[in-house]
Amino acid sequence: MQNLKDISQQKTARVNWCQKTLDRFNSGNSKNVYSIVSGDESWPTKVIRSRSVSKKMVATFVSKAGHIAKIPLNEQSTVTADWYTTICLPKVITELLKINPERRIIFHQDNASSHTAQKTRQYLTEENLELLDHPPYSPYLSPNDFLTFPKIKNRLRGQRFQSPEAITAGGHNNLKRPSAHLRR
Repeated sequence: MQNLKDISQQKTARVNWCQKTLDRFNSGNSKNVYSIVSGDESWPTKVIRSRSVSKKMVATFVSKAGHIAKIPLNEQSTVTADWYTTICLPKVITELLKINPERRIIFHQDNASSHTAQKTRQYLTEENLELLDHPPYSPYLSPNDFLTFPKIKNRLRGQRFQSPEAITAGGHNNLKRPSAHLRR
């Protein structure tokens, strides 16, 4: 159980990170905000089968300009640094280079073990991706956690899906909309 001092220190770290980020990007008015790519993983919803329910995890990457990529994991898989650096990130980088081959990329991700692993940090360095730090114990400072995932899950709520592919398609249809719909 955390004590109040730890909680207070975590809150202070979050506030300091937010202020530093606002200063760095001129309160969101800097053109560099378009260079930020944020990614995270989530289970969009459940698949209803005859007697079982399964979940399908999907990694989703967004920027201020909108959706960049979604990469589904194999059923019941967990995210590992190996999967992240050999399957997920190469697909994201390929999509980014299709959009703008000269684009500077500032990569933002939370502190999940697959994101902070030495293998991941080495891969990001080799690909010349700048890493935007993230304060510990702060999952809701990631745009996917407080904006993208809740909006998509809300839109998918109540729908029944017969396969993991149907969930992925449903989430993808929501992501294909202009990025302004995510702000509503």
